[in-house]
Amino acid sequence: DFQFIVGKEASQEELFQTFNAIIESGKQLVISCDRSPADFEQLPERMRSRLSSGLVVDIAAASHDLRLRILRNKVAQVGFEVPEEIVTFLAENITSNIRELEGALNRIVARATLVKSEVNLQNAKIWVADLLQIKQKQIGIEQIQEVVALKYSLKAADLLSSSRAANVAKAHH
Repeated sequence: DFQFIVGKEASQEELFQTFNAIIESGKQLVISCDRSPADFEQLPERMRSRLSSGLVVDIAAASHDLRLRILRNKVAQVGFEVPEEIVTFLAENITSNIRELEGALNRIVARATLVKSEVNLQNAKIWVADLLQIKQKQIGIEQIQEVVALKYSLKAADLLSSSRAANVAKAHH
């Protein structure tokens, strides 16, 4: 995760030298990051240029179809029969990342194997409930009002008032 060394000159210099040595020896290097090398303004131009000279790829979130295919392949690999309705449920509800998706499937298979429980949708939902709560967390109007009021040093009641004072009007917008 390259973004963690940006701004750390000694680490950047060491990486630059290592990078050069690896490339000069005919080897390849894979560096992951949360954004493009061009987006790092603090990074020296020579490092930005060096990183941009390679193949820069933006990896987007997995689509529903891709999540389904990944799960089906994993089910085939583990050799455990998991009903299609569970595979579909997981693909629809766990969208954050593939590791979490695979972890949910592993949890279902392990639980069914260890406890000798029936593998059905109801049990699967219980076994991965904590993973689903992350997605189901909803932000309500009250929470938004509290954050806006805090940001503008107001009371939540001020946001509900019909006041046209500049600071209240700005918070309304």
